[in-house]
Amino acid sequence: MGKKIILNQEETNIIIKLYESGQTLKEISKNVNLCRITISNILKENNIKVFRKVKPFSEEHKNNISKGLMGKKNSLGIKRSKLNNFKNMKTHLLFDVELEWLCKFEDIDKLKFLNKIVSNIRKHNKNEIWETNFYIEFIEKFYYDSKFNKLYNNWIISKDNWKRPSIDHIDSNNRENDLSNFQFLTWFENRSKNDIPNNVWIKMKENINEYFI
Repeated sequence: MGKKIILNQEETNIIIKLYESGQTLKEISKNVNLCRITISNILKENNIKVFRKVKPFSEEHKNNISKGLMGKKNSLGIKRSKLNNFKNMKTHLLFDVELEWLCKFEDIDKLKFLNKIVSNIRKHNKNEIWETNFYIEFIEKFYYDSKFNKLYNNWIISKDNWKRPSIDHIDSNNRENDLSNFQFLTWFENRSKNDIPNNVWIKMKENINEYFI
């Protein structure tokens, strides 16, 4: 068995920052000269969920998916039933996206959850013009977002609905369709925050015990 590598906090923070910026384990490995298993273990030790980051599909991959839908061998290894689930999802979406794009997101349950969030936002903003580009940007941003994934995984494991990820407007006075103004909190925190300005809420959380009797 190889000797366990121990990093100081600064080295650990560099690895975490690279991963949260979107780099794959392979890319981080080249940057810090550590094997991918070591990097994965370091992330897990710091309570960061490690998942496979999907690269955009090539034309060859798109063709393979199409063959799978036609009943031919699917070299991507995606089961027919799962492909049918994606196809059904596309049929019910109000946005014009490619089936191949949906298939990039392997965790279909997580994708369904985010779809429901988008539907709820849309329901409360009936006067907004909703475009496909916004939906695509929303899914691509939060499907891979480390904070959302931490909240989502904790909720799935705990089965505690107080911990369910809930969408929040960072600036509560800005209710426009602005992706940069969205963040995820637990259901409990979102209800507690209500319309408190985000900068005020952050300061309150630092001394949260003062607000409980």
